[in-house]
This record gives sequence, structure tokens and C-alpha cells, in this order.
Amino acid sequence: MISDLIYGGDEYLDEIKGLFPTAKIEDASDEVHEGRISIDVEMEDEEYFRTIILNGFGEMSISAQMMDNETIKKWFVNWKRDYPEFFKEEVQNV
Repeated sequence: MISDLIYGGDEYLDEIKGLFPTAKIEDASDEVHEGRISIDVEMEDEEYFRTIILNGFGEMSISAQMMDNETIKKWFVNWKRDYPEFFKEEVQNV
């Protein structure tokens, strides 16, 4: 089970629900933290973080921000190979 908080506002709620249709997703805002979304979902860590990061929510995810950099670097090698559509081609100076 993955539990995470996304700090991005309600405008992302529908998109996040689309990414995780089986997840329990709720507005987790309170008096101190506005625009906070909670996610509880049954999936493997790498699958969850791949979905969050490659769809642009990595900087908004409290769990992604706390991930070990070496683990993320290792995953990125695989993701670039398996999901090239998420990675822009590097610009070469001519």
C-alpha cells in the first residue's frame, strides 16, 4: 500500500484520479495546508513513483521528494529505456 500527499491544489484532483482509478483519493486540506490531496493505492513502489514522476507530479509528491536519490537514478535508467515518450531528446549543439 502506498500512501502519499500531493501538494498541488484541487485543479489536479481529476487528473490524479485518472492516473490511479483504483486509489482512495481525498482532499486532505486543513487550516494549515491548502490544496493537499491524499492518495492510498495498492501498487508496487516503482510503478507508483514512475506514474507520479513521469506525469509531472514528482515535485508535488511528499513521498517522491523523500525518496532515496540512488533508487530514483536506477529507476530512471529503466524508465528512459521503457518509456522514451516521457523524455525529451537532448539538444545537441552543432
